Amino acid sequence: TGSEMLMLTELCKFREESGVAQRDILEYQTRMEASIGEIKKRIDTQERVLAYLLKKDARLTAKLNDIENRMHRNNIRLYGIKEDSEGKEMIPFITDFFKSALKLPEGTDICIERAHRATAPKPKPATPPRSITVHFLDFNVKQMVLQHAWKQRDVEFWGKNVYFDQDYSTEVQRKRKQVREVTKKLKERNIKAQSPYPAQLRLFLDKGVKTFSSLLEAQSTLKELGIPVEVDERDILERELLRNNWQTRG
Repeated sequence: TGSEMLMLTELCKFREESGVAQRDILEYQTRMEASIGEIKKRIDTQERVLAYLLKKDARLTAKLNDIENRMHRNNIRLYGIKEDSEGKEMIPFITDFFKSALKLPEGTDICIERAHRATAPKPKPATPPRSITVHFLDFNVKQMVLQHAWKQRDVEFWGKNVYFDQDYSTEVQRKRKQVREVTKKLKERNIKAQSPYPAQLRLFLDKGVKTFSSLLEAQSTLKELGIPVEVDERDILERELLRNNWQTRG
């Protein structure tokens, strides 16, 4: 009948349209899979590039730190000497201070080549004074002065303690400052702690002595002790690279 023919025609048309739609869907799915595969390749490439750049940056940073530390090999830093105490002549002032405050061997030639305050802006009267960097001509004399100061422990100038330390690179100073803040918190809890060079953390616990190469490595242990630690994003990224075992060339 006419109605049956019409229904058959409509059914054939529907099947044809369904087939076209199905082919379109399959083609779209194929294109999407290809696009996803391409995106995945790009992500993998970017991850390898990031890993390579981080690795290269770490190497360059290590080289720069090594060069800077070698340049500072004959230096020491003094902390706690009041601003303007040196007058207009820093070297004679420091030389006299060493001879009067430290128990150096008789006739020691201190041999200071240069000495100056840190280049930061002059602080306000109520704030701590800038450190003083002293450069010696002779490395052995520098070591002797430093060892005598550490051995005496209490070295004073105008009734204030003066602290002696190595003149580390900027990066090492930054990391050591972070560790010092942690050791202060630990000592407040009666937990003995030290900071071996360059910026390690050594804990003296009831169950033994633990030494960590960085605060990041010590983070979980410090958390158990109730000491919160802020770590650099870069250190976290480097740890993730190692954890995921990303392979890089070069």
